[in-house]
Amino acid sequence: MPEADGNFHPEMCPHSAYPCAEHSWTSIAVANEAEWQALCQVLQAPALAADERFAALADRLLNRLALDAAIGALTVSHDAARLAEKLRNAGVPAFKSMSSLDLVTVAFLWQRQAYRLVSDHRSGTRPIIGPSWRTSPDPPLIERGARLLGEHNGYV
Repeated sequence: MPEADGNFHPEMCPHSAYPCAEHSWTSIAVANEAEWQALCQVLQAPALAADERFAALADRLLNRLALDAAIGALTVSHDAARLAEKLRNAGVPAFKSMSSLDLVTVAFLWQRQAYRLVSDHRSGTRPIIGPSWRTSPDPPLIERGARLLGEHNGYV
């Protein structure tokens, strides 16, 4: 039976989501020595790079809980999006963990019709997650929000 292992990856370390400023998080995945050195440089953590517990992937995997704690202590004061961008620019795979409010502002998701605007009797229009499937020639339509509790009692 499989056991829960969180963000553990047998070939990457660190490989997790780390706390940042304003209750946000950044996901970081380090696959090789160059990425590890770049991560330490971006975080301005030469002591972390020199720590023998984290010298090689096998060491980082063995000491991953201590490593995660150390990285979390370094990321917590950073803006998640800016940190992720700095890391990506340095060659480290990283991305801000996005909330549903963050996702609804991503233009690409609107272009792919992941979201739709629907009418809502309470607040005019609002975005909802659209259908994940595509059909042709007629695309699926969602034109209004869910019915209100008791809205059709008289009709029924």
